[in-house]
Amino acid sequence: MINCKETINYQGDLFYVRKKIKENQINPELIDSLKKYLDCDIVLKQNHQDGNILLFLILIPVAEIIEFIPK
Repeated sequence: MINCKETINYQGDLFYVRKKIKENQINPELIDSLKKYLDCDIVLKQNHQDGNILLFLILIPVAEIIEFIPK
């Protein structure tokens, strides 16, 4: 289980924020490798006044009710 402190709603899906990194602190060629290492589903770029921030996100799956048992 991931310790979730922040979630983001993006294109109708809910994501955990796994990691935030300033864009200027990482080589652009290593973003995909870091995404795989952190086991993330998507990386978004967030515009910020101090520079862009990369958000490494994990999709929160939608729950599916298989069987309803009345009380």
